[in-house]
Amino acid sequence: MKLRPKRIDAYECETLRIYRQGDYEGCIRYGRDILQNVPYRIESESDEQNLGNIYYLLGNCYLEEEDPSNAEVCLKTAIGQYDGNSLYYRDYAIALARQGKEDEAEAEEGRRDEYYQKALERFEFLYENGYAARQMIENIAILREQTGDYEGAREMLLQMTEQYPEDYVGYKRQAFLEADIQQGRETADRDYRQFAEYYHRAQELYEGRGTDQEADQEMEMLAVMLRELEDGNWL
Repeated sequence: MKLRPKRIDAYECETLRIYRQGDYEGCIRYGRDILQNVPYRIESESDEQNLGNIYYLLGNCYLEEEDPSNAEVCLKTAIGQYDGNSLYYRDYAIALARQGKEDEAEAEEGRRDEYYQKALERFEFLYENGYAARQMIENIAILREQTGDYEGAREMLLQMTEQYPEDYVGYKRQAFLEADIQQGRETADRDYRQFAEYYHRAQELYEGRGTDQEADQEMEMLAVMLRELEDGNWL
């Protein structure tokens, strides 16, 4: 950095180092500072890839920080900067899926299903080889749900709530899954009682986190869904 301050590769390496330490907030601060304040030059395909990697790392940091909206922006920028890395597409799909952005995802038709499938294959490979962190289980469940494998998604979420019984996220995901399942049934066959149970359990754990935690917009979405179901006499 000192010898060639306009080269992007050293900054990419430092961003990656901070990310690998698990300091996601620090990585976001560092990466944003580089992108906004360092007069780097992009003169080759390698430079384009390094810059894309910085946006990619920031996107993953936002995913780890449960901020899929900012993750989407960073990952889409990464793809625009360098479209030769399938991992960018994989995690962009995750960011879209975690927000339930089906309308935006429709714009990626012919590519969206490829994103989801690549993501699912990669995550399942890591999971089968021993990487079974909560985020990994959640991502697999989301992608299985998005590809229509509701039973596979349910299997992962049951495992998630068994391993992390005091974490509201597993119950939140089960509520979303149950809503999708019921929505796909004939009107007369729909039963949202299980959805309500999952939501109430998630809400109980969510409220028990403490007031210093950031708000989860997905929980607010579920609350709106519940009110609409109650107003429509579905419960």
